[in-house]
Amino acid sequence: YEKLKTHKNDSIKSLQTMLQDASYFALKNNDHALNYFENSKTGEYFTAEQLEPFIIENLKNYNSLPNGNPYVGFEKINGSKPIINKATVINHRWVLVDYAIGNIWGEALIKYFINEDKTISFENAETVIYPNSGN
Repeated sequence: YEKLKTHKNDSIKSLQTMLQDASYFALKNNDHALNYFENSKTGEYFTAEQLEPFIIENLKNYNSLPNGNPYVGFEKINGSKPIINKATVINHRWVLVDYAIGNIWGEALIKYFINEDKTISFENAETVIYPNSGN
C-alpha cells in the first residue's frame, strides 16, 4: 500500500509540474502582465478573470466575417476562410492562436490593445502555416 501511495503521489507531483510548465506562457500566470493591467486604465474596466475571455471572444468574433478572420495573416484558400480554433492570451500584448483554413493549419501571434472606450483592437504580428498540412 505504501509503495502504491508513494507512486501515486509522485505521479500527481509530476502532472502538476507538467501542467505548470504548460501554462507558463498564460496571462493568468504572468504576474508582470497582470500588474501592468492593474496599474493601467484597463484595470479599471476589467478584472484579470474577465480579461482573457473578453479578448478571446472578441478575436473569435471575426471568424464569422465572409472572408474569415483577418488577423491570422491569410485570406481564403481554395474557397475556405481562415478560422481561429484556439487562443491563449500570453501577456498584456499578445495572443497566440491556432487556426485552420479548410484542411490547412497554422499558428499566429496577434497583438491586442484595449482602448479607452473598452473596445479592443487587434494586429497580426506573425503567422506560420504548416507546409503540406493540407495532405
